[in-house]
Amino acid sequence: MKLLIRLWLKFTKPKAKLQLIANIASRKPAKAAKIIGILIHDSDREVRRAALLAMALCEGKKALNAFTAALTDTDAEVRISAANALAKLHDPQAIPALVQALGDPDPNVCAAAAHALERLEWKPRTDAETVSYNIALGRYEAAAEFGALALEPLIKALKHPDSPNRFAIPEALGAIHDTRAVRPLIEALKDSNQMVRLKAAEALGKFKDEQAVGPLVRCLRDDFAGLRAAACSALGKIGDKRATERVAELLDDPQWEVRRAAVRALAQLGADNLPARLKPMLADPDHDVREAVVESLAKCTDEPALECIILALADTHDSVRRAAERILHSSGVEWWRTQAARNVVPELEKAAKDRDYWKRQAALRVLRKITDAAEAEPVRAPSAQNTNPAPNGSKVIEALEDLLKDPDRDLRLAGTMALAHSGNPSVLTSLQTLLQDPDQWVRSTAARALAQLGTR
Repeated sequence: MKLLIRLWLKFTKPKAKLQLIANIASRKPAKAAKIIGILIHDSDREVRRAALLAMALCEGKKALNAFTAALTDTDAEVRISAANALAKLHDPQAIPALVQALGDPDPNVCAAAAHALERLEWKPRTDAETVSYNIALGRYEAAAEFGALALEPLIKALKHPDSPNRFAIPEALGAIHDTRAVRPLIEALKDSNQMVRLKAAEALGKFKDEQAVGPLVRCLRDDFAGLRAAACSALGKIGDKRATERVAELLDDPQWEVRRAAVRALAQLGADNLPARLKPMLADPDHDVREAVVESLAKCTDEPALECIILALADTHDSVRRAAERILHSSGVEWWRTQAARNVVPELEKAAKDRDYWKRQAALRVLRKITDAAEAEPVRAPSAQNTNPAPNGSKVIEALEDLLKDPDRDLRLAGTMALAHSGNPSVLTSLQTLLQDPDQWVRSTAARALAQLGTR
């Protein structure tokens, strides 16, 4: 009779076998175990999977051996179904087979086996088991704590497209800091998953290996802006000057994150004429980029760098101004008395007429500080080496008096307050003309300024 059943099942179509399994699972006839036991070894994977689930319903713990045997099935889907069935069976006798399944070549099978072991409240006994268990569950950072022992399993997981949270593997490899991971990470720069490529570039920056320079430079032209920024940062950390010009090309990138990364990378690479390269970036539309320019010039001690930082004091955004103030304060230099401050007066005068209110106010504050310092000290004659005479306080006063004639009321107000703060008696005539200004706020501000200067 058993032979007849085998012959009948052998020539039955898979669709009919699936229907038979469904009937057996619902009715649980006397010969259910024999029929299902035959179908578990069927050539069709869907039939094998359905037979496993039916056996779990009909046989319960009696089917343990069939489930553990199915963990070595040729089809990954069947192995996953077997691991899931063993999880529901909740029999500790399945633990050895499930532990062995943690080394399965398919990450999905490893994950199913790990979840089954988790339900059985199993605890790893060795470091190798702990590494395999954590990788199967996608806990790559925990696996990386075991150092070189986790290197090969992590590289294997990185190469498999079905590994869970695969984008986190490069960071774990970077934490191990074993140079054997450099080549797999370079290969990951070509991965189809853009987040894997980005994280691989970030990890390569930690190794500072020169063999990654060429592949990272090629990433600077990638369509994914995140990868371009990560490649810039990595090249800056590696510090190979051969990448300087290619990184400098990204100062014109359409994405602000890439431009900011390029600014920082150029500083790390020690690019020649860094202040001259970065000064145009003080006009960047994004304040994060401008702030990065100021921070990148913090360690430069030459006059052009100081000029850029002083100009940043008149930025429209508060974070950029604070960064410049912090750097100048920490340097301990009285920047308002330097030649660099006097060199940027024309640019500050231009900023004092900007349409942005905050930029005008900031520029006027900087001009006042430079003016006060210039009036307190005698103007030195220009040396033979410097043919450009240093601007004195009267020139700044003239620039402020020009603001009193501007059609913009805010500019006239700013100029009035700046002149009042100067304390220079020569501005009395200019302030008196504002008493006839058409705007009442300008008239009242001028009156307060005259009173502050001691004039009725």
